[in-house]
Amino acid sequence: MDSFALSPLQPLNLTGNVSHNFKLWLQRFQIYLKAHNLDMETEERQVNILLNYIGDKCITVFNSFNLTNAESKSVKTVIDKFTDHFAPKKHLTLLGHNCFARKQKSDEPFEDYFTAIINLGLQCDLRALREELTKAKIISGLDSKYDDLRTRLMAEEDKTLTLSYVTKYLKTAESSRQAVTQMQKDNRVDVSPMSEDVLLAKSKVNSGVLSYFDPKSHAVLSVDSSSQGLRAVILQNNKPNVYSSRALTESEQAYCSIECEMLGIVNGCIKLRQFLIGRRIEVHMDHHPLETLFKRPLNKVPPRLQRMMLALQGFDLHVVYKPGKELFIADALSRAFGDEKVEKEFYTLNEEIICQGNASADLKPKVYRLPEKFVRHQDTVKKYYDKRTRPLQSLREGQNIRFQKHQSGHRYAGKVKGKGPQPRSYQVRDHSGNLFTRNRVMINPSPRQSSPTPTTPPTNSTLEFPQPVQIHQQIGDSTLQETAKEKAVKNLDNKIKRSGRVVRNPKKLFDD
Repeated sequence: MDSFALSPLQPLNLTGNVSHNFKLWLQRFQIYLKAHNLDMETEERQVNILLNYIGDKCITVFNSFNLTNAESKSVKTVIDKFTDHFAPKKHLTLLGHNCFARKQKSDEPFEDYFTAIINLGLQCDLRALREELTKAKIISGLDSKYDDLRTRLMAEEDKTLTLSYVTKYLKTAESSRQAVTQMQKDNRVDVSPMSEDVLLAKSKVNSGVLSYFDPKSHAVLSVDSSSQGLRAVILQNNKPNVYSSRALTESEQAYCSIECEMLGIVNGCIKLRQFLIGRRIEVHMDHHPLETLFKRPLNKVPPRLQRMMLALQGFDLHVVYKPGKELFIADALSRAFGDEKVEKEFYTLNEEIICQGNASADLKPKVYRLPEKFVRHQDTVKKYYDKRTRPLQSLREGQNIRFQKHQSGHRYAGKVKGKGPQPRSYQVRDHSGNLFTRNRVMINPSPRQSSPTPTTPPTNSTLEFPQPVQIHQQIGDSTLQETAKEKAVKNLDNKIKRSGRVVRNPKKLFDD
């Protein structure tokens, strides 16, 4: 017997929050079973213990479940039935009304409005129609200031108008309007928080439509940079012809202000080079130190700025400082930059050499591509190299050779065992019996052969190596007596090149 006794369970309290009371009572019941080692008993006995302590009113509820004999003996089934009975009932009609009556407040950010609609939709039993109804509710519940956006979204096709598309579209529109509102507070340009087209119309540009580029008219490149984007626009007669904008990379966002402004000029010249090459361009920017920097010698400029200025050597630029309030178009583009990827050639500017020339009607720049010239140079070198080269002679099995064991130039004597697994490779053995696989380039035929006819292949245990050629060679039983000059010539160690050419020492080294 245990030295302590546990107090019995109290009946379930059916007043107040019954669902919460049942969760606590069920936790106490499980503790009671483990404390008395009753959790190892049969399920039928655990059900009886539960009904004994839960109370008379709950037994009446148990009888209303109409369980079968097998289900009434399963403790898990009985607990699930009580849990479903005491769980709070959802008023689906009220929840649906709260969801579809929710509208965006005038000062409520779209992110908060979107989160509230999603949470209300999860409480309703929408099932398969959850995404479609949530999308429709988000569009219909927008504030009146987004009436133009609601009209645009309703005009889209159903295939395109997905929930993710609507969410991304509205978030982008809200961020753009916040940028315009910030410009209003800074008094940089008199605009209303509307679309980007209205921003251009409210500027000094007489028309919000891009005009055609005139090669004979004076062109101005207006550039600006912000903490997150770059922008450039070409103006003629105070009207935009073409513009470009992109976001800064993570490394570029760490640049100082003068480097960002210089990067904006480089970006504008590279992106819009087909309009700028071959003519004098006036560059307008709002960073005064750059105007002085372009007048300094290139070797007096910091390294990073020096590399950027080297990329601009193919352009005829005249940099002029303008206050920021006058660069309204470029400033607006920098705050509404696109997620355009950085061109690969923007960071490999040395791959092209852009040469200045006279302006032409079609404005086609004269560009020399270094990779193409390099390929042509390689083809020319290969052509003349192939004229002077000859294929290496093939080796036969058992032939005496000298080969390189390592990358060093020293060669060791050996014999050919056979061809290797790779093209132009051979298997050779040295005087110690070690087997090597070497390319034909690393093998030279031995200049001294004991016999021009092939011999029997050597075994792995013993190898026969050539003996030095004697001055007096035995032919039959007689010995040929040679003159001093012929003797000196045979005594020379002639060198045979890979091409097969024999190199002899000069005659002045001969013995008299």
